[in-house]
Amino acid sequence: MKKWAFMGFFLCLCSTLVVAEDPENKTAFLNLAPNLDQTLYLNTKYTSLFKMEIEDKKPCSPKDTVTVFYNISKNYFLIKEDSFSKEIGCTTSASTGEFTPAETGNYTLCGIVVNSSVSFSSNTSCRGFEVVDTSGISCNISLQFKINESLFYEHGQSIEFKPELNDKSFPFVIEYWIEDLFGEIVKPKFNTTNTNEKSWKTNIQEQDRVLLLKAVAYPSCTDLNSSDNAAEKMFIVTKQETAASSPETEEKVAESTVSIIKISPESASFGEILGAEVEIYKGATDKYSVSVWVEKDGEVISEKTKAHLKNKNTFYKLTLPVQLDLNCNEKIKDGDAQLIVEGLGLQEEKEFTVEGINEKLCPKKDDLKTEKSATKETAKEDKKQTEKTKITNQSISLLSQSKDLQPSLIAGKTQKKEVPGYEGIVVYESVSEKSKNLVSWVLFVAFGLLSLVLIIKKR
Repeated sequence: MKKWAFMGFFLCLCSTLVVAEDPENKTAFLNLAPNLDQTLYLNTKYTSLFKMEIEDKKPCSPKDTVTVFYNISKNYFLIKEDSFSKEIGCTTSASTGEFTPAETGNYTLCGIVVNSSVSFSSNTSCRGFEVVDTSGISCNISLQFKINESLFYEHGQSIEFKPELNDKSFPFVIEYWIEDLFGEIVKPKFNTTNTNEKSWKTNIQEQDRVLLLKAVAYPSCTDLNSSDNAAEKMFIVTKQETAASSPETEEKVAESTVSIIKISPESASFGEILGAEVEIYKGATDKYSVSVWVEKDGEVISEKTKAHLKNKNTFYKLTLPVQLDLNCNEKIKDGDAQLIVEGLGLQEEKEFTVEGINEKLCPKKDDLKTEKSATKETAKEDKKQTEKTKITNQSISLLSQSKDLQPSLIAGKTQKKEVPGYEGIVVYESVSEKSKNLVSWVLFVAFGLLSLVLIIKKR
């Protein structure tokens, strides 16, 4: 009997040691720490004030309940005090207190766990931070979408998109929504303060619908250029019909067809987006690409829109958007143009009218004037430079001519210049010629005086 009692006691002791050495049965412990950055921004709502983590808890379920008391002070003056209760698996920081600073300055956040279903420290955890006002800080924020390159989506398929900012150092709000070409809201407007990936499950009643994903960013800083704060992406949602469900295509199993049903609007202006309503039946061909564009007088005057039709023996009814050129310089004249649909080895075209310019899409007149002024100034500078070059060339030419004229001018000093038709009348005499005449007169006078002296002596 004693033997069996001893063996039972020994087995209980061994099982107790095994449980004690099992790392998964260590005592869980709760840690609490402030989760704020060193710099916060004025009038911005913060909802993740603390980070809570339960160490050595495996697995993370079931959840434990934690209650935290916290306060916020500014220069030793109490600003706010509150508490919250939170269910936690292993770690969390979401919805751990709330604070919206209304004044700039230095603050201190302190928190303490007052109740928990796991072991915790009763010590107070604090952190200091500064609140600054960014409204007077200059910035240049731009927004764009990161989205799948696919233009077409099937009804019920999810479209995933991600708003991206070039600078996220300032608080911001991004408002985004989805609408159609006529401005009708499909997905209601929603505000977000992050750039996480978003998604929307497409849902349309029509056979196809052109939709626009739009967003506008509102930064807390002073944006120097707000024209790039908006982003827009176009996509098309379609509902496919099989060949068997379409009466028009029951007899056409292998042959493909392309038809342009309607162009909206029938009279468009440059810069406008056209809606090309087309019906396409893809037969047994392996070709799948369809392109749409606009031509006028043999010249392409729009962007090209491409669609990929993957399913064979399928009837498609689509409205394809086509962006006309802006024509701000008015080089393209108003008149008839052709919408061309090409694909599956086929081509169709339909005529419509293009007239007028959407001036809202063109650069402002002030910008054009500035550009023209700059062009004129450049032209003036070129003209001045040309004149300088011309004068320099003329000077060189005159210098060359003067060199050629020098021998003749030198020779002219020893020649008589007479007026034609009046012989014997001297207009110009050189110094050497005058000297010769003077010597003759001197010799004549001297000879006369000498003759006179000789006559007197003879007497």
